[in-house]
Amino acid sequence: PSCVPYKYVPISILLIEANGSILYKEYEGMITQSCTCR
Repeated sequence: PSCVPYKYVPISILLIEANGSILYKEYEGMITQSCTCR
């Protein structure tokens, strides 16, 4: 058996664009919150 990701949560990122505006983005499934054995 090995440990594998089981539950994921999003990551939130603030980006500064070339024109100076701030953009908020959320990317789903980027951080493992818990693992399980398989």
